[in-house]
Amino acid sequence: MTFYGKSLLFLGAHPDDIELGCGALLADLVGQADVYCMTFSDNQKNPELKNLVEEHYNSMRVLGLREDQIELGTYETRRFPEFRQDILQKCSNCANNTSRRLSL
Repeated sequence: MTFYGKSLLFLGAHPDDIELGCGALLADLVGQADVYCMTFSDNQKNPELKNLVEEHYNSMRVLGLREDQIELGTYETRRFPEFRQDILQKCSNCANNTSRRLSL
């Protein structure tokens, strides 16, 4: 696949959203552009998901990402509207970072 962009921001609500939703694309582009993945919730309120954070980072590494290309937030699942402004600010900060130009 030919890709002409210089940077990409992948956004996910929960761990595995990015990996399952566009993992193949991400793995293909990770060497062709500056890639950053931001997941908003670590789902740690659910006691059945105790290994989820480690699994998330492991799956992202399998796709070719480095630790500095991955951000996992702590916003509580199903309460995103309460944190709307914080989430928008995080996205804006990432987009305005000179090393990352937002491309969706």
